[in-house]
Formats: sequence, C-alpha cells, structure tokens
Amino acid sequence: MSITWSIETRQRLIVAGLLGLVALLWTIAEILPTMLAPDYSLYQVVWVRYGTHILLMLLALVPRHGLALMRTRRPALQIGRGLLMIGMPASYIASLGHARGLDVVAVFWLTPLLLLAFAALVQHDYAHWSLWVAAFGSFLGAQLILRPGPEVLAAIPYGLAMGLSFSLYVVLTRSLRDEATMTNLFYSALVVFLPLTFFLPAFWMPLTPRDALLMAAVGVVGLGVLWAIDKATDLAPISGLASLFTLQLVIIAVLLPALTGMRPGRLVLAGAGLVVASAVAGWLLPLRFSATPVDQAQVRVPMEGR
Repeated sequence: MSITWSIETRQRLIVAGLLGLVALLWTIAEILPTMLAPDYSLYQVVWVRYGTHILLMLLALVPRHGLALMRTRRPALQIGRGLLMIGMPASYIASLGHARGLDVVAVFWLTPLLLLAFAALVQHDYAHWSLWVAAFGSFLGAQLILRPGPEVLAAIPYGLAMGLSFSLYVVLTRSLRDEATMTNLFYSALVVFLPLTFFLPAFWMPLTPRDALLMAAVGVVGLGVLWAIDKATDLAPISGLASLFTLQLVIIAVLLPALTGMRPGRLVLAGAGLVVASAVAGWLLPLRFSATPVDQAQVRVPMEGR
C-alpha cells in the first residue's frame, strides 16, 4: 500500500551529512589518481585501493571481532554486490580510447534516475512523481556542467554500464541493511580484490614510495565513501537519497575551481544551481513509496536501533 514516509529532523540531517561526506570523499578519491605517474594501469590503482581497504579492516577489526567480520547470512548477495564494484571501473577503463571521459561521466549521471528505477524493481520503493522530477533535474544539471558533445553516442555503453553498476550497488546496499556494516564493507572490497589478484602480473608495475602512498590514500578515502553510503542507505530509502549523489559534481565543477581562483562559466553555475536545487527538493519533498509491513517496520526503527 502507498504510505507517506517521514523521518525525524535529526535523522534527516544525519543522512544529508552522510551524503555530503560521500560527495567530498568521492571528489578526493578522483583527484588522487591524477597525481600519479601516468604509466600505471588503472586496474593497479583499483587493486591497491581495495587491498588497502581490506588491510585496514583486518588490522582494526579482527583483533576485536574475529571471524564475525566475514560472517554473512547472504553470501550470494554480498558477492553479487561486490562484483558491481569491478564493473564500474572496468567500464570506465574500457572507454579509454573509444569515448571522451567527460561524455562517459555525463552518461553516468543518469544515476539518480537509475537509482529510483532499481529501488522500485528490487525493493518496491516507488518514488512519488516529484522525486522523479528532482532526479531528472539532477541529471539535467549534470549535463549543463559537463556539456557532452556530439560524440556522446560513443560514450553511452560505457557510461550506462558505470551508472547501472553503481546504482545497483547502492540499492543492494540498502537490501543488506540487516547485515553488519563491517561485513558489507569487507565483502565490497574482497570480491574486487581477489579476482584482480589473479590478473596482477598483466598490469603490475613497480611503485615508487610516493605513488604507493597515493594509491593507499585512495583506499582509505574510498573506504570512507563506502562506509558513508552504507550508513545513509541504512537510515533512509533510496527514493530519498537519489538526487543527492550528484552533489559530488558540484564540488568538482564549482568549489574546487573557486578555491584555485578560477571562475566557472555561466552554464556550469546554472547546472550546479540546478543540481543543488534538485538535491534539496528531492530530500525535502514528501517521500511516497509502496512498502510491505516488514518494510514499514524497518523504516520506522529509530536511528539508534543499529
């Protein structure tokens, strides 16, 4: 049945803060690899990132929790969700030499709409029409910022594959909210790290100390991104989050240039304004979705319940 869902002001602010943290850390995770020497394979960056992620979790959590870190009641879902974190970078890497990076990213930002679609299909979280409008506003704002060219058609398979991988990962993270956050984060990394390890000789290059630290930093920041996504999807349905992810693009396109003394163009500012307005609208508008009694009970669990 259709219900109107609302959360306490405190919880609403926490979720908004978590998505803001995602946007900030995601930006840092994208900047750090640009500081590396250009000869490394991006697969090596991904492998070191998730290796660092696993190592940090083992050092921090195994002494206290032991094998509970790896204990899951839903191994198939954990593995399937983790594989999506291979699909996202693999799609981008495959696009190199075949499509412009900005065009690929422009297509990727169909993500808010894909999130709503997957939430409806997988979780019966049917968004109110106003949230679809907000998600489309986020997508349109991204297009104004990135301004894809006529060659964007070549980028569609790659950007769409990235968006599908990321969107389904986020939705399945919501489906795994009954699992411990540490378990979700462990499998997110392990399922990427192990398959890439088999192909390590094909892309490995010796690392300088500086580049090793930079790649490890990507792992630390990336762990923060996935932690914040896990916590946000634990506290709120996907329909209330979809339009907020695009805020990451505002940081890259507007805030970072402003800090370096550059002035974004009018179209970029208009796009950023539309993204911000869509994010605010998507979060403040009434959130309507169909839910089973079990879903309703879980939605109404207080923030402190986990």
